[in-house]
Amino acid sequence: MNIRPLFALTFIGLLWGVGASQGQAKEWNKEPVAVLQQGAAEGDAQAQSQLGRRYFEGDGVAMDHQKALELFKQAASHGDALGQSMLGAMYYMGEVVGVAQDYKKAFALFNQAAPQGDMLAQGMLGAMYLKGEGTAQDNKKALEWFSKAAEQGDRGSQAEIGMMYLEGKGVAQDDKKAVEWFEQAAKKGNAEAQGLLGRMYLEGKGVDQDYAQAYIWTAVAVANGNFDAQSAMESAKQNLTPVAFEEADTKARNYFEQHRDQPKT
Repeated sequence: MNIRPLFALTFIGLLWGVGASQGQAKEWNKEPVAVLQQGAAEGDAQAQSQLGRRYFEGDGVAMDHQKALELFKQAASHGDALGQSMLGAMYYMGEVVGVAQDYKKAFALFNQAAPQGDMLAQGMLGAMYLKGEGTAQDNKKALEWFSKAAEQGDRGSQAEIGMMYLEGKGVAQDDKKAVEWFEQAAKKGNAEAQGLLGRMYLEGKGVDQDYAQAYIWTAVAVANGNFDAQSAMESAKQNLTPVAFEEADTKARNYFEQHRDQPKT
């Protein structure tokens, strides 16, 4: 199972500008567009990548993926990690952002940004090694890059590591470790990890079977848009008394407020 099937629609918006690029993002990401435009025109790579992000997301300017592409190319050519990772992401996404999909170019760009500490690039290298996109499939290298991103708090990579332990890919199969990683990602709002954590409680895999916790986490997952968790949520509910269900449902509502899926700021 791949935790990032909707990468092209969601991942960039949630995780742009982290790792090594996070420091420069703090300098530039709140600057007005006019200041970024001036800096970009003067050749500042950080201004170019941040202005590119604005055009990519339509943040303070009309969305324009072609302008974003050109700005990311300029920033990437100067070694800017955010520019490299975002340009790589655009090649990964392909036609949805108006460029020809090219996994090899994406992989090469992520390889440039990841060693600089860019979390997006690290997580995407993990995903590409896991699926064999733009490179030979390699579970060990997938785990290596997921681990680097997970150390920086990337919830998607944390969930991916959980799946690797659950399935025994690149590591010895270990349900308890899978639960630990799912829990980390779930508490950060990853809906897939929330559903998987709930199912582990439902089946008693890696944890003591607990229908209340199973209901809580699967209900939070469904509320966060993971409708694949619906059947597990219903199964857990059927194993709860009316009083236990009421308590679990109240906790689920509280958990949702604490662990909802939302963009990072």
